[in-house]
Amino acid sequence: MCFLRSQYLAFIGRTNPALANRFVRRCRKHAVEQPWNGSRLRICRIADRRIYRAIGAEHVRHRQPAAPEVVLRRLLSLDYVLEHRHAAWVPTEDEKVNALTAAGIAEGLLPRRLYQGAVGA
Repeated sequence: MCFLRSQYLAFIGRTNPALANRFVRRCRKHAVEQPWNGSRLRICRIADRRIYRAIGAEHVRHRQPAAPEVVLRRLLSLDYVLEHRHAAWVPTEDEKVNALTAAGIAEGLLPRRLYQGAVGA
């Protein structure tokens, strides 16, 4: 999970940047903040395995650093979720498969991608 300070402020419905700064400082032991693609913009990435374990998503790849285009896609997805809070959201692969098969799409027709982890792992 990655987010911008402005997205955090949108989530809590406030505009004071000091609130976002305080939140990011409190996240330090669970998150990594880094510059975005060489700019002054800073991305905060939740990286602590315990947080993902608590929400039942311990083994998702979102904890790991990602290419700038992947980070951008995740930030844009978060913008959409924040703007459509009442819409159904299916964040995990299992939830997406269940939703699509419940809608009548055969599981064999769904796209597949195999992730094998690091070489030698």
